[in-house]
Amino acid sequence: MDLKGFLPQLLSGAQITILLALNAAVVGVLLGVVFALAKLSRHGWVSRPVTAFTNLIRGVPEFLILLLLYFGGTAVLSELAGEYFEVSPWGAGVAALRLVL
Repeated sequence: MDLKGFLPQLLSGAQITILLALNAAVVGVLLGVVFALAKLSRHGWVSRPVTAFTNLIRGVPEFLILLLLYFGGTAVLSELAGEYFEVSPWGAGVAALRLVL
């Protein structure tokens, strides 16, 4: 099998994958630190919702989160905007990875 003809596409795919992973990791770590601090709070009104959210996200498969953000996000945003609004696949992927990481 000759892969030389596919090299530009493979490099482009690798670049997109690296950008997606770095973006999701940076924001995911920042959100994780904020949620961890909130979870350690002595105030129940801060720690309980964060604990519930964490348990919910851990219990739902990542692919389902991606589908909900992409298709459900389009439906919700279209309803709120009053006109058709489509969530980009890139945006849904980054948001899903941010939540899961």
